[in-house]
Amino acid sequence: MAALLKKHIAILSFIFGVSISTILTSFWTFSSSWSLVKQQKDDFLIDIDNPTNDENTNKERIDYNNIKDTKVPSGDIDILDELNILSGGDKSVGGTVDNNDTSRIPSHNLGLCPIEDLFNGRWVNVTYDVPAYTPMKGQTQSRTCENFKPDENHHTYRWEPDVVQSTGCTFANFNEESYCEVMKNKTVAIVGDSISYDNFLSLTHLLGVPQSLPKAMNKNALQKSIVCQNTSTLIGHRDFYLHGIKHVADNFFPDVMVINRGAHYVADDELLADMNQTAFPHLEEWQNNCKLKGKDCLLIWRTTSPGHPNCKNYTKPATSVAEIEEILDNFETGYHWNEFHVQNKLMKDTLKHTNLTYEVMDAYYVNILRPDLHKNGVKNDCLHTCLPDDDGYSWLLHHMLLVKYNYTFMTR
Repeated sequence: MAALLKKHIAILSFIFGVSISTILTSFWTFSSSWSLVKQQKDDFLIDIDNPTNDENTNKERIDYNNIKDTKVPSGDIDILDELNILSGGDKSVGGTVDNNDTSRIPSHNLGLCPIEDLFNGRWVNVTYDVPAYTPMKGQTQSRTCENFKPDENHHTYRWEPDVVQSTGCTFANFNEESYCEVMKNKTVAIVGDSISYDNFLSLTHLLGVPQSLPKAMNKNALQKSIVCQNTSTLIGHRDFYLHGIKHVADNFFPDVMVINRGAHYVADDELLADMNQTAFPHLEEWQNNCKLKGKDCLLIWRTTSPGHPNCKNYTKPATSVAEIEEILDNFETGYHWNEFHVQNKLMKDTLKHTNLTYEVMDAYYVNILRPDLHKNGVKNDCLHTCLPDDDGYSWLLHHMLLVKYNYTFMTR
């Protein structure tokens, strides 16, 4: 019995991104009010021994011995409120969801959502006791979000794939412990334009070793962070056209490369010629070296999300990709934002005809829904986003790494 209880507590710790001590405290609080709940016979009943549905009274019962198949109803007692509270000092990034948005409460199947299913979804409102981190000063691109206050409740949004609702799979909260476990003695290199570098900055902050980009630094700068108590390495390289992949591969021999050509638009034929002549051959050389040395390497191609015209007018995420695309089609910015989805498809189709093994982080469908994310205090910058609100790519990368390296919490 004790072993079973310990197992369930560990499971809940992973699902909700909280420490085991928090769960124990939450269950103590919950159990202390148990008798009161039973006496009052509220609309919400919990019966461990008899998990059935009472059609006459419409009272839903929960079987805690099979919690992975359990759906939490919207009753007077919200189990998520007990388990999903996060302090800013916790190693996990969980948060408390909007209590009025009961439609988003998933069933708790411990299987991680498949990578290909991560990119259709929506942004849900979430509140943290305090922000996950305070951004370092000095970044030229990722500036602190407007109205940011480091010691107060932080209201923001978190990505939720649709399959969380439809299948009950788990989209993992960002968790330093799980990241460090799967990336122990490994190196992740994020190579691309300023948006890719923003991803590097976000990840270093979430892992507790923040980096900033001084204004005097060369725009093609390469920075290295040693994270996870000196057991893992992060590389951030601003390389608009991916001409520096060989340098990164030869000098750091990363286990994971996340690459993107970025928002620096060129015509289709020029893009393909450049990729076929430089990036693809160097990536194939890197992957061949991985095989020769027995390294299980991972290449991730990130698609490009456009900026948003008149972004200052938005205060919350959008809900329709088609509506944003229609706005882009009818607004000429000179940056070809309305053509990004075409080149994303072109690159995905082209990759299929290479000898590369890869996964796609289809970020276009994620951040195109965030016209509100450019609140960085920079006039007319409707492309770059701000920290700490824009950690979406770091969360997606974390989940993809867990899937790739077969992280199975049930066995830990």
